[in-house]
Amino acid sequence: FGHQLVNTFRLFYETPNQISSYNVLDSAFDLVNRGPNERTLSESPQFSDFQVENGDFVKLQNATLGYTFPVSQLDNVRRLRVYASVNNAFTITNYKGINPEPRYVDDNGDNPLAPGIERRNQWFTSRTFSLGINLEF
Repeated sequence: FGHQLVNTFRLFYETPNQISSYNVLDSAFDLVNRGPNERTLSESPQFSDFQVENGDFVKLQNATLGYTFPVSQLDNVRRLRVYASVNNAFTITNYKGINPEPRYVDDNGDNPLAPGIERRNQWFTSRTFSLGINLEF
């Protein structure tokens, strides 16, 4: 909680001169088609506070549910455990970019003086499900 990120996806995909060659966000058309006295985007990408978003989030990173069976009646098995696990279960946020986790160093050149920028080279985090059995003999 309490951090902000520059969403460079919005910087790139809400720029009017990119409209003919890229999939532009719907919010870009709202900004371009406003009246003459209202705020519009420039013709070339430029950083502004318009791309700075609140990065607050709640995330369940890892969860495991398991059960250890009583195996006193089995001679060769000392322990039997069955489990299910999920990684990156969910993220709750109002951030419109890919990942709201804070960036303490800029990904573009590792510039320590430019933290909090989500570059367009970010990928979605995958959700992974695992099932397993632990046997001890």
